[in-house]
Amino acid sequence: MGCAGILLPCLLVLGASLQLHTQEPLGDAPAAGLRSPAGESDSQAPLERVRRTAGLLSGAAYVTLVPLAPGTMDAAQIQPLLGALPVPRPLAGSAGNITALGVSTECGPVQGASRECRCLPGYEWSSLLCGQYAACGALLLSLCSCLRWTAESTGYCQPLLPSTTGTASPTLGPQLIPAGGDLTISFSLGAGATDVTWYLLSPDGSAAREIRNGTQAMLVTNGSVAMLRVSSISADWAGEYVCRYVYENSQQQFRQWVGISLGPDDIVQTPAQVSMNCSASGGITLRCCIRNRGNAYRVSWVPGSSAPADLVGDTDPLCHSLPLETCPAQDTPYQCVFESEGLGAAQAVVTVSVIQAGDPFCPSNDSQGTWTATKAGRVAEISCPDNTAGTVQRSCSPGGVWGEVITRCTNRVLLAVLRHAQLVLAGLGHPSSELARLIEWLRAETQPGRGYVSSALDLLALVTTVDTISRIAGDAGVRLSSSTMAVSTRDAAPVGRGQPIGRRDAGRLAQGAEAGDHSLRRGKLGVIGSFCWESRLPATTFLAVVSQMLDFNPQALWAKAQADVPSVASTFLQAIENITRRPVPRAGNFSFTLPNVELQGSVFGPDSLTDYSKTFHGQPLLQAHISQEVLEQLVQMGANVTVTSMALKKLGGLLPANYGPGLGSSSYVLGSLLLSSSIMSSNGSVSRAEIAMAFGHRNTTEEVAAAASGEERPQCVFWDHGLFQGEGGWSAQGCQTSGTGTTTKCTCQHLTSFSVLMSIHSVTDSFWLDFLSQFGVCASILALILCLGIYYLAWQSVVRNKISYFRYMTLVNIALALLMANTWFLGSSWMTPSHENKLCVAATFFTHFFYLAMFSWMLVQALMLFHHLVFVFHQLAKTSVTPLAVTVGYLCPLIIAAAAVAVYYPKRGYIQATACWLNGHNGAIYAFSVPVLVIVLVNVLILFVVVMKLMRPSVSEGPKGEERKTLLSILKALLILTPIFGLTWGLGVITMTSKSSELSHYMFAVLNSFQGVFILVFGCLMDKKVRDALLKRIHKELTSVATTAQRTSESLEPRPSE
Repeated sequence: MGCAGILLPCLLVLGASLQLHTQEPLGDAPAAGLRSPAGESDSQAPLERVRRTAGLLSGAAYVTLVPLAPGTMDAAQIQPLLGALPVPRPLAGSAGNITALGVSTECGPVQGASRECRCLPGYEWSSLLCGQYAACGALLLSLCSCLRWTAESTGYCQPLLPSTTGTASPTLGPQLIPAGGDLTISFSLGAGATDVTWYLLSPDGSAAREIRNGTQAMLVTNGSVAMLRVSSISADWAGEYVCRYVYENSQQQFRQWVGISLGPDDIVQTPAQVSMNCSASGGITLRCCIRNRGNAYRVSWVPGSSAPADLVGDTDPLCHSLPLETCPAQDTPYQCVFESEGLGAAQAVVTVSVIQAGDPFCPSNDSQGTWTATKAGRVAEISCPDNTAGTVQRSCSPGGVWGEVITRCTNRVLLAVLRHAQLVLAGLGHPSSELARLIEWLRAETQPGRGYVSSALDLLALVTTVDTISRIAGDAGVRLSSSTMAVSTRDAAPVGRGQPIGRRDAGRLAQGAEAGDHSLRRGKLGVIGSFCWESRLPATTFLAVVSQMLDFNPQALWAKAQADVPSVASTFLQAIENITRRPVPRAGNFSFTLPNVELQGSVFGPDSLTDYSKTFHGQPLLQAHISQEVLEQLVQMGANVTVTSMALKKLGGLLPANYGPGLGSSSYVLGSLLLSSSIMSSNGSVSRAEIAMAFGHRNTTEEVAAAASGEERPQCVFWDHGLFQGEGGWSAQGCQTSGTGTTTKCTCQHLTSFSVLMSIHSVTDSFWLDFLSQFGVCASILALILCLGIYYLAWQSVVRNKISYFRYMTLVNIALALLMANTWFLGSSWMTPSHENKLCVAATFFTHFFYLAMFSWMLVQALMLFHHLVFVFHQLAKTSVTPLAVTVGYLCPLIIAAAAVAVYYPKRGYIQATACWLNGHNGAIYAFSVPVLVIVLVNVLILFVVVMKLMRPSVSEGPKGEERKTLLSILKALLILTPIFGLTWGLGVITMTSKSSELSHYMFAVLNSFQGVFILVFGCLMDKKVRDALLKRIHKELTSVATTAQRTSESLEPRPSE
């Protein structure tokens, strides 16, 4: 095959155990194959060139041949030339001789970002390189004969280890593991076995991947036994498992085939329900599909198939259909069963819902897809468009009306990349090489115009992939090179590039060879140098991915993704933090600048300690400073400390508006950029250190308005990923704010992502405001319990006619509703506000419902007053009014509260970020404020009509005597309570939806929390009938007690003896 580079090993017999190493390229002439330097013969040129330029190493010398002119060369051209060189040949300057020459490695041309390099017969890659780079081609005979190189320069193959004569590779019997089960493979290797490595060959033998410890895989080598365990196994883990190891200086291996049985995850694109209209002509076709594993399937329908049908093909998935020409007699489940030899069976059930004449149904529709007639109350489902996976669903209401189309489709390529990353995290694949490929793919495919990310679900898959990459990097210790931002791994062997080895290093390696350390020949020790053996990436690959993803449409993609998963931006930020905080140490300063990301950093040693101070480019101003005194505490035992700071220009605006402890109930706008800083020392990541930052303010509309009104209040904050049930939120803990004008200075005692929030509606957190609210609510609860107790004691005395019955019935329900509302309100103050906190959602719902019920019963009371004064001759009956009053008082508020949950909870806009109450910034609060203000307005109009009616009474109209007194008491209570409650919640709406003064908040707190006291005073204690009845009841009870006590006393007195 055509090669861009060929590697020549020179096998040496060295008395001093020396080795030659060079990276200097040789030339080739079109005719002779190699071009000699001036004055040398063609046949001697390669060897003499090696002798003059190579650095001293032990074992072998390797020379890279690169064509000087366009063209190709292969091993067949070079081998005759090498064969013409006389051997053994003395090596000038040493006691060794060259005993043989041969080509070991052949590399193809660069294709994309990689090239394929193969070992020629008699040679192999070291185990280090086998695990670090992906395999290419079929690997049934050799697991590591060909590697796909992504580095700038290639490695070289080494001589094969000797094999045990006459010993074949043992192969154990195959296993069949149920999908979702656990796999355990155990081999006995023999005492002293080393270099144990596990591989998985794909079922078709086209690829091999190394198995490492991960979230699913666990490798255990205990003495002479090697064990592999894989939990929750899926079809991705099917294939031939190979355990390679070295025993007594020979390479051995065990093999075992493992199949994964068919399971529910193999069934795809199969709807759970299909409707069939029996009144329409023609039938329907049932369809079920299965993932194509490369096996032949037998498929049958029960009922429906007379015999199983064969199913095979190259498409994925494979599908089978069953035509239905006649309607079943009733709703019927049809079972689709797939069977494959050696893999068991998998099945799916498709229920046919029958639409008979007269049944309600949704007619056929072509809106956003082809929707067939669907029975009322069922959910129709169609497949996603080409190149996407998932489902598109649409519900048919009980009344036969189509609902909203719900699309859950994700790009197949994005899902495949995500699955690949998840398998690496699970333990299938070498982390450093796989990460190099994944990040390079992300960089290429997130560029503008690529078209893979076109929906919120696509973005969610992409963010999940980035998050998975960060977890892989953390688990495997993979870091970002501070010099190239390339992926490297801490356990990779260091290699020098273009640097000769000194005598001390050569001597140390020689001692290892004399001691019989066979790992030297296998490339375990490598050579000493200043670089890492790493999977190289373009200079700013990962940061380019971040910058390009931040350019995605914030409304069409990010906002919709956040509506589905509120933590998506927080997850993205945490993934960025996890990777960028782990750079490979490099002396001096480093920086990278992209459109949406700028990263700067420094490495400090014991002898190079200074203040860490960075100023970022662009606007607004952004600075980070860590004092030398802080860094001195971190530098221990001569270890270096790496400090990095990263500015993110758009990510702050994508984070959810969640405000945690210390931020009160203000509404904020992000006033500056997002700055993330980290410190890495020899002991790992440092989380606590004092850092000073300066943030310039953005010129947002809200900030300009706040500054103009003199109410601008900047607040230094950091993003706490643990707040709001993992959704994340802003917190001010551990940070001090200072500065004036257009710059805010922040001093914080920990390291994370920081920014500055500007308060739009400034509300000062006050102990007295919280105290008044809590005290007032508790006082109201006690007052309402007392009020209900008084009504219980005085009920029979005060309820003497229908009007008094209606009056006290409404008052009892008003008090009861407010008591329940205040109880839920008080309990919610101890809950964590979050849409994931179901108890908080319930508290918000019931508080909303009972407050609305209180106002609704006030409306009922006002309507009854209006009816008795205006419609004098039309008396109301208890049996007809009571159900109507309950409907208005409880059912209507219940419908409104339930509608608010149904509309705003799915959008995650139901609850405030700081309290378990209706959100005041997206419309949820209007489900309370609008009904309340309408009731208050209606009550005011009724009171106006009633007052005018009482001021001009007619001789022949109007209630008389006792009824008139009752109506007047109702009027007095409404005249007092309606303005108080109306003013209370009017202030409440103002404070929750717009800018308001501190006085307004105190007035709302007092009026709202003491509502129960107002009801006790104006609805109970100021009612003369209630007072008289209560006093009469108390007097009666006291008299009864006194009489009982007197009788008891008399019974205890001794009688005079007769």
